[in-house]
Amino acid sequence: MIWVILFFVSFSFNLFMGWYVKNLLKDLSFVSSKMSEFKENLNIFIENIENFLSIEIFSDEPAVRALRNTAFDFKEEVSQFDEIIALTEEVEYGEETQG
Repeated sequence: MIWVILFFVSFSFNLFMGWYVKNLLKDLSFVSSKMSEFKENLNIFIENIENFLSIEIFSDEPAVRALRNTAFDFKEEVSQFDEIIALTEEVEYGEETQG
């Protein structure tokens, strides 16, 4: 009798953990896709800043230089998430090939 109860508890726990991990991976995939979009937008923003700085009128303006430096620093911080983005893209690719 005790074995049946232990089996039921173990089986229920494993079902719960499977469901929980599936939801975690789904959330991680969502965050990764949003992070990829954010990174693309950040690259476009930095490119626009560089184009703006190429205009000689604004090239010596300290506020514009500070904005450029801040954007580059922020881009470096965001690049630390590249590994997470790459991992979740592999998970998404695996799900697409199976489904």
